[in-house]
Amino acid sequence: MFVRMLIFWPVAAGLLVAGCGAGGTVVEGSASVDSASASGEVAGSANTCITWAPATRPLSYLGGGTDGFVGTIVNATGGDIYINLQDESPCLLPNGQSAPYASGTPLNGRSLYASATASSPRAGTRFIINDPYVGLPSVQAFSYDEGAGSCVGSSSGAGVKLYEGDTEGLDETGTGSFTAVRLPDDAEAARQWTGASDSSQVDDWARVDITINRLARCS
Repeated sequence: MFVRMLIFWPVAAGLLVAGCGAGGTVVEGSASVDSASASGEVAGSANTCITWAPATRPLSYLGGGTDGFVGTIVNATGGDIYINLQDESPCLLPNGQSAPYASGTPLNGRSLYASATASSPRAGTRFIINDPYVGLPSVQAFSYDEGAGSCVGSSSGAGVKLYEGDTEGLDETGTGSFTAVRLPDDAEAARQWTGASDSSQVDDWARVDITINRLARCS
């Protein structure tokens, strides 16, 4: 089921700016978490995701040329989740919190993983974010399972394409539920979110906030 509605810029802007530190100050580092998450897993050496701009690993990838995404990932699942861009180890995003992300998107897009556990085999939702050279930015969702279990419903993927100012949602058992909000393009905001203050490479990157409402159901 797709949900489509328009939002007013001040509301969307508030969501994006929420990740900034007071007075624009950027603090390095992240906290290590040793307590058990809502999923029952002990996080151990997993770091809590940075909650202020600019985005940092595992939610930052500045390759991919002049096309890419910047924005905020919000956890509205009701439990802790672990998120990362492809080829990175996940960080912990507690329920109700948000973290900035920034990623260049090669020809076929870039994968963003979300799961209820940090250690392999992980299972949950794999997003593909793509800002193509021609056409609209898009967010696709797939179920994935690194172990022997199976995900409920289709894993073939479904997605949304976004004009500036759009809010698009997807809610399916096999891919989970998410809401994507595309904010107006803004070169200064893109540089702040990536940390590339002296580079015009990111000026045209799409600004998309992604709220994860529910992960794909896997067993």
